[in-house]
Amino acid sequence: MILFAVVAAGCGGGKDDNAATTSSSSSSTSTTTESTTTSTVAAGPPAPLTGLPVADDATAKRPALILKIDNSDATTCDGTARPQIGLNQADIVIEELVEGITRFMAVFQSNIPETVGPIRSARSSDVDLLQAFKKPMFGWSGNNSNVGAELYRIKNNFVNVGYDSTWSSRYFRETKGRCAPHNLFASPKELYDAAPDAQTPDRPFAFRPIGQGLPSGMGLSTTGVSLTMGYPVQFNLNTITKQWERTQKDTQHVDADGKVIAVDNILVLMTTYKTSSTPGSPQAVSVGKGRAIIYTDGKVVEGEWTRPFPESPWSFTTGDDAKPIELTPGRTWMYLASKGTVEDLMNPIAG
Repeated sequence: MILFAVVAAGCGGGKDDNAATTSSSSSSTSTTTESTTTSTVAAGPPAPLTGLPVADDATAKRPALILKIDNSDATTCDGTARPQIGLNQADIVIEELVEGITRFMAVFQSNIPETVGPIRSARSSDVDLLQAFKKPMFGWSGNNSNVGAELYRIKNNFVNVGYDSTWSSRYFRETKGRCAPHNLFASPKELYDAAPDAQTPDRPFAFRPIGQGLPSGMGLSTTGVSLTMGYPVQFNLNTITKQWERTQKDTQHVDADGKVIAVDNILVLMTTYKTSSTPGSPQAVSVGKGRAIIYTDGKVVEGEWTRPFPESPWSFTTGDDAKPIELTPGRTWMYLASKGTVEDLMNPIAG
């Protein structure tokens, strides 16, 4: 058995999002595409964020759309952030610590849902992270003045399609069963109207060829991973689909369509959190290097992550000879874990 350490972190304070409660047309919880990394897909050019083939060159060259998604379980109104809409269609989800809980940075490119949300505010951690996707569109709702200044500093590195931008009409408030600030949703297809200046993302990770497993001797077979950062979370291996299914607070995490949140890769990146420009709000240091625990191909591989600049892709290596760790083509969940106090078994099985 191997023991890894992941922290349970908590910070107080933090300014809430724009909580205006304007009425709008009712939202649709359906999406135009299913989350299908295991489905048969016609041969075509590979999507940069998944390594899987897509229908045509136009889809492969589409810019990335990054949206900040709520993960609060607050019950101060008629519900919580869950179930989220559109989260299962994201190519990459980055889970980051905010004020004592976590929030999701969802990156879309190969699949574009009709609706995504609830949309929440930007944080200092987002500034370096979004630059890894070349010149993406970035949508969020609200931020304090310090974060706004940080985003303005890199304004040429992304296209602002946030709720407070000229594209606010592409967002709407759901007035049934949810209340502000947990009821703001985006219409991604309409946000793509803002895309002329956005650019196709480069591949942020190295993927193995489709159907190819990890090299012989790399990694240990495992049933999943348990983590605690804000919330206790598990990813359990589905031995039929070969995907990792997410559980939060001992409850299977499903989207608004009732489908379990499932991914092909989990990247647990040990990350330093420093005090951001906003007191009480942590900032993930995602540039540099650190310990990486990677779940892919039904195995866990321990190694190192490196990313020298905000614009750089992530590189993963293992062993004294720094062998590259390549991911399974498909959807990826990146968990920016802080170092520290909660230790959980990752359940490796020798073999």
